[in-house]
Amino acid sequence: MANPLSYVGFLPLPSGLNPNFQPFPQPAGALVASFPSFLTGGVPTPLSATIAPATIGSPYTATIQLTGGQGPPYTYTITAGSLPPGITINTSTGQLSGTATSPGSYTFEITVTDSKNGKGKGTFNITVSSATTVPPNSGFLS
Repeated sequence: MANPLSYVGFLPLPSGLNPNFQPFPQPAGALVASFPSFLTGGVPTPLSATIAPATIGSPYTATIQLTGGQGPPYTYTITAGSLPPGITINTSTGQLSGTATSPGSYTFEITVTDSKNGKGKGTFNITVSSATTVPPNSGFLS
């Protein structure tokens, strides 16, 4: 006999509804379904963008912004491309920091994993420029 409280269908769930809630104790042997993360809050998604440029020899800090997911802890991993030499990522916070050592344009992909093993990814770019130097006495007439 079918459970009279079963839900069968493909209607979207209202925002914030967790389909794994149990309003009353389930009878022994009851089937409790688990829904994929895209139905229960989505996967974490890093917001792809060209982030702040860096300059060789200058301290650099930027944080990857995140939306969605099942909550912390989050893990940030470089899964394609590379960060500029001298810049690293904090795998717990998504903060990029360091001092760039080589000019160029660096494109990389970050995959974020949430507490329920949901994964999302985004592509980013950092442009690193050479430090601008002004020769001594430039602009002064002798």
